[in-house]
Amino acid sequence: MIKKLSEYITDPVVNISVKSSEGNSVYVIGQVKQPGQFIMYQPLDVMQVLSLAGGLTTFAKANDIRILRRTEQGPTSIEFEYGELEDGDELASNIVLKSGDVVVVP
Repeated sequence: MIKKLSEYITDPVVNISVKSSEGNSVYVIGQVKQPGQFIMYQPLDVMQVLSLAGGLTTFAKANDIRILRRTEQGPTSIEFEYGELEDGDELASNIVLKSGDVVVVP
């Protein structure tokens, strides 16, 4: 870009800014208060996206949550036990979500 502009302008300065990152979305479905699509403006883990979805409903099966993810090897399902994390145990299970992940709360 700078090379092309330097043909017309002496010492051009080019600034690039991202106006939108709407391509990075995760989805939450099932027994949450506000299911839907959530845009990831920064990395989000499972607990954060469940919080964005308003939290679990009374009828949610908190220890049967699944994260559905497409990989190069094909679709995969990752277990997530909300109760373990809520108690402060198994903190490593609070994985960072990837664009396109679907969090299913039965």
